Amino acid sequence: MAILENRHSGARVVLRSETTIGRSRQCVLRLDEGRVSGHHALVRWASSRWELRDLGSRNGTYVDGALAREATLRIGAVIGFGRPDAEWEVLSTTAPGPIAVDDEGLLTTAHGGLLVIEHGEQAVAVWAEHGGWVLEDHLGERREAPPEVVVGGAHFSLDLPTPSRRTIDEVPLRCSTAAFRFHVPKNEEGIRLVVLMRDEPLVSTTSAVVELLYRLARARADQSALAPAEQGWVLTDDLVRALGYRDRRHLAVVVHRARRVAAQAGLTDASDVVERDQSTDSLRFGGIDVGFERA
Repeated sequence: MAILENRHSGARVVLRSETTIGRSRQCVLRLDEGRVSGHHALVRWASSRWELRDLGSRNGTYVDGALAREATLRIGAVIGFGRPDAEWEVLSTTAPGPIAVDDEGLLTTAHGGLLVIEHGEQAVAVWAEHGGWVLEDHLGERREAPPEVVVGGAHFSLDLPTPSRRTIDEVPLRCSTAAFRFHVPKNEEGIRLVVLMRDEPLVSTTSAVVELLYRLARARADQSALAPAEQGWVLTDDLVRALGYRDRRHLAVVVHRARRVAAQAGLTDASDVVERDQSTDSLRFGGIDVGFERA
């Protein structure tokens, strides 16, 4: 994602796939300054780069001190809206991912292409699949991601860029190529999960999601004699009871948190760390290289 930083205040702004800039309340980045026009400039993602375009402003847009009607953003560039003494520096120009915006304008951003929106006792996840965006809701139902969603009573608008290889495959790490190592104490409390790639640790965690992943990984390991497509499936209701969860919504929240841990580790298919078979209402662990070690 692209990030701008105000050189005076230090405030940082994450750009959406199309970000309007100006004094108008309709602009995404609102600058309440006299030299800035109502709709001053537009920054948008154009397949492989971020483009800045002046929208016919009265006082112009400047890049590195030079007046510019159009420009491609690069890291380190400084931008001024309405005056040449630039205030905004470009910190990042990576491809945009999905973003959720609540009614107060607060952003929830994606990790590794996976967006998890959590509010109250509910959570949903959004990721790219088959050239579009998929949403899995708090009950585990999947559908095409809508432009707006309600989670735990809170309203969120979704900014979903056109999926591209750069958006989806920012880092070439997948569940099928990562190694998952569970370090299990004798009492099976405080289990630690280490995710490795080429023997280098990507993440180490003892969070609450590890109990879920451990149970699913153990079920898959115990059924290793079966065909790969049949290994490790656990009925959703059985999993809720075994883990002592309140209901299926509680399970869905933990599933989405587990996917977020995988995304933070850099796995591009983080949604697959917990696979779902809707026809049988079952879940299973998506990793293949799994090991269990006594702590």
